[in-house]
Amino acid sequence: MAEPRAPRVKLGKFLYFKKKYVERLLSGGKVTTIRRGIVTPTRDRVYLACNGRVLGEARISSLRFVKLGDLTDSDAKRDGFKSKEELVEALREIYPDITKEDWVTVITLE
Repeated sequence: MAEPRAPRVKLGKFLYFKKKYVERLLSGGKVTTIRRGIVTPTRDRVYLACNGRVLGEARISSLRFVKLGDLTDSDAKRDGFKSKEELVEALREIYPDITKEDWVTVITLE
């Protein structure tokens, strides 16, 4: 079996979101974001952005590294989804080749 992919990604001062997630993010219905790979922030405060516009600022309060297949319904709810299945489906829209063995980073925002 192939070794799971775990790309290392540095997160700068901007954290970008698709437009369809902005309302949930700003209303507090989405308090995490899940990104493929091992994401390491270069700072603890980031600007939230969408379509070239800064929406606000947030503090990264925690990071958790987990394989996609080990995400839970609780992870999905904190990310603004109804279930793990719905979350995984959304992640596959962004990362079409992601597998359950790939590492993701759960970034909690305040």
